[in-house]
Amino acid sequence: MRGKLSVTELGCCGAGEPARAEGSRLVLAVLIGILAACNTSSAPSPATPPPAAVCGNGAVEPGEECDDRNGDNADGCLTTCQRPVTWVPSDVHAHSTGCDGRYTSPEDLVQLLEAQGLQVGAALVWGEGFDDDSALFTGRDHPLSEAGFILHYDMEVSHFAAAKTGHLVLLGLDSLRFSDDVFGTPSSGVPVVEWARRQPRAVVGMAHGQYWPDDGSFPVLPGGCCVPWEAVVHAARGRLDFLSMERVPAGQGPVDAGTFRLWRAMQNSGFRVAIAGGSDWTCFTDAFDDGTPRTDVIVDGPLTYESWLLAIKAGRTAAAGGAGTRLNLRIEGRRLGDEVPLSGPQDVTVTLETAGPVATDVEVLVNGESVRRVPVAAGLQVNQVRVPVARSSWIAARSPHVLTSPVYVLVGGQPIRASAADTCYLWRSVEDLQSLVTTGWLRLGDSRDEALRAYGEAVAELQRRFVESGGQSCR
Repeated sequence: MRGKLSVTELGCCGAGEPARAEGSRLVLAVLIGILAACNTSSAPSPATPPPAAVCGNGAVEPGEECDDRNGDNADGCLTTCQRPVTWVPSDVHAHSTGCDGRYTSPEDLVQLLEAQGLQVGAALVWGEGFDDDSALFTGRDHPLSEAGFILHYDMEVSHFAAAKTGHLVLLGLDSLRFSDDVFGTPSSGVPVVEWARRQPRAVVGMAHGQYWPDDGSFPVLPGGCCVPWEAVVHAARGRLDFLSMERVPAGQGPVDAGTFRLWRAMQNSGFRVAIAGGSDWTCFTDAFDDGTPRTDVIVDGPLTYESWLLAIKAGRTAAAGGAGTRLNLRIEGRRLGDEVPLSGPQDVTVTLETAGPVATDVEVLVNGESVRRVPVAAGLQVNQVRVPVARSSWIAARSPHVLTSPVYVLVGGQPIRASAADTCYLWRSVEDLQSLVTTGWLRLGDSRDEALRAYGEAVAELQRRFVESGGQSCR
């Protein structure tokens, strides 16, 4: 005789009204229904991924900054659904007192720089006219600064004993007194950089990249002006934010061959150093023209000296010359100075944003080598190309008037070690500098031991990166 068949007896985890068995057919139907209920998970169904953004549909979707459903790049929304970058044209290297002793008052300097369309002018106090110009330094914007233009006094280490190993450009300082006797000590830039780095806002650059040899040799023996001897040391020790040039010989494009040789080797060795340009008014420049270098900077939010410094430190710069010329680069939508992570080798989308009075060609540089040449028309233009990336690389753009800082593409989380030969070159340049000091060709006085320790640290770091680059013998 059949009795009642309960849900519990059927092994279900839930409870309910007992099912009465009135025959094998009915029991089977009940069993099927109950087992189906028991097997139903209480977990929610996987969410359907949101549809990919469609640029041009008029709706601002994730990953887009704007979408106005048209092909006009001049209306504040590009055809890539990104907003046009806002450049801050700047001079990272100007002076009130020039090399010939000529004095430019703050009032005249403001008028001069504004006439060039510049929005930030770093007026650098240096050895010439130090007593007079240091009185203009406050660590704050000069009172003549106004909305849309900033004049700020900072420092170039030049005509001091510390300048014999290269001219440092120090921005965002709270003080100019790097020693009790700035003219006499130290005799190397190494202690000065350590002093600057202890100041919260400081940004460290090195000037006169144009004096670096462009033929693969090392700098000539000491003498003359301005060779950036310690630039590699500061970069290898993680203390160099930018490298600038102050003169571009005719026909060499946006950056002279010496500056590019040094900067490319640093980037290929994995050192992230922004590129910059300055007028060096009135030493190397006594009249601004289309060949006078400037630094274009992408600043987030309202323009302040602090936001400008942060942008340089983040690598959001381009070295440029030529009135009205602009060049920006994005990789997969990421900005200058950013990283693009890839799980493996693949093609990436390179977006070039240009503005200029005439049509020209723009090169896409991967690890310093031109891999694409893109013709662009005059005016505000946007072009996109696909570029293969097989290993971790830095990608920059270059036109006849502008060289951008890079975007960094990291494949499989690996660091950039693009050229063992370039890393070897930097390593040997520091060893050459060590030899000049130990043999007495370059006399660093009481800074000798500290400098040599720093040089040794730089060599060790370069040796490590040389091995990581696949290098076998650096000779």
